[in-house]
Amino acid sequence: MKTTLCALASISLACLEAARIGLDAVAEGILDYEGERQALLDRRQKRLDDAQAEGRSLTDDELTAEADDAARCKELEQTIEARRAVKLEASRKFAESRQSRESELPQASGVLIPEGRIQFKRSGPLRNFKGPDADLRAYRAGQWFLASVFGVESVERILPADARAAIASAKKWTIDNALSTTGKGAATVPDELAQTIIDLKEQYGVFARYSRREPMSTDTKNVPRRTAGLTAYFGTDNATLTASEANWDRIELVAKKLYALCKYSSEISEDTILDLADTLAGEIAYAFANKEDECGFNGDGTSTYGGIKGLANVADGSISTAVSGNTSFETLDLTDFEAAVGKLPHYPGMNPAWFIHKTGYWASMARLMDAAGGNTVMDLGNGPQLVFLGLPVVFSQVLNSTLGADTSAIKAYVGDLSMATTMGVRRDITISVSEERYWDEDAIGIKGTQRFDIRCHELGTATAAGPVVALKTAAS
Repeated sequence: MKTTLCALASISLACLEAARIGLDAVAEGILDYEGERQALLDRRQKRLDDAQAEGRSLTDDELTAEADDAARCKELEQTIEARRAVKLEASRKFAESRQSRESELPQASGVLIPEGRIQFKRSGPLRNFKGPDADLRAYRAGQWFLASVFGVESVERILPADARAAIASAKKWTIDNALSTTGKGAATVPDELAQTIIDLKEQYGVFARYSRREPMSTDTKNVPRRTAGLTAYFGTDNATLTASEANWDRIELVAKKLYALCKYSSEISEDTILDLADTLAGEIAYAFANKEDECGFNGDGTSTYGGIKGLANVADGSISTAVSGNTSFETLDLTDFEAAVGKLPHYPGMNPAWFIHKTGYWASMARLMDAAGGNTVMDLGNGPQLVFLGLPVVFSQVLNSTLGADTSAIKAYVGDLSMATTMGVRRDITISVSEERYWDEDAIGIKGTQRFDIRCHELGTATAAGPVVALKTAAS
């Protein structure tokens, strides 16, 4: 009986291994296509940057090359999407096959590792993975990290023996539990980790929470924008009616590659799996969220911000300037804030809010509310509610925090980001590793990569305010 079970187990594992190899082949193909596409996008961007730097339009030859590259990018995007669909279906069938074969071997359950028997070990409470199954999701993400990222030959060979043992165990676990890895050190992260990073980005960041979100299935996307509506006219019987049209244009989103590099100790083991996943998910998510906020609020179109122009570029009509003498957070008065709100247009469905640095809030808004009087000991103990002039207050730590005289500087925004801005997001997040970056510190470099774009398209005109108004200090 024992011999029969071993034979059946060997056959089952052989079938699963064959299916797993097929999954890995598809994943490797996707990475190759994505690499080619990114190289084309980089070449196209360089072509445009060179022309812009020289103050000229593209030449005929450059236009031809641009058209060829754009066509090839489109072909690659379609191929990648098709491969992803194949991979998704193959993963589903792999999981079904695994469950079926596991049920056929009830007395050989030790061949596979049931998730219910996992003994979770961590140094303390998880900070980034949340929910009733947080430990399990962190464990699966940690196993994937060990097998797919740390398990690259060039990295694994420099790690201590206990780390290599943990990686070997993780590789077997990911095979048994249908978590495909590439073995190349760069891979699209599994859903357990990707969703956690996405959730954390929205928790840490402001722009991703309040802007209009547009999912991007390809690296470019055109979003329609209404620029003018119908006009109503009075009319009389038998008179020719005046026609009008609603006008539309397009907002072009071009996904830009963003990466976050972090350092992690090479001293890893099976006991650190949950801490590994929890730490790396938090670090990568925070770095992405912070850069998204910097681009959305402060972007000036330079390479520092990936060519993105943020809300700091609002038109004159969307700027409310404080009265003379109010040149700092400490001197802004109620009249200045009321003028900013008063300048904000009223659109149907609008949900405005204040956006301000925490330091600036306590030096201005909170100061003004304290000075209004009527506070009890309990009021002071509880602190002010994050509402000012009837609008919610949202902190963003990338905004202006300078105390003291700061003339002609934007100190806060008020308005509805979802009406003024659009954020295009590609869901794919990839992780890669370098064994050379921090070799002298007995550590390795781990890089997370994502693609996104931000367009601030409703910034007002020279005379009319848009859906977001900036409050600026006086010039003197």
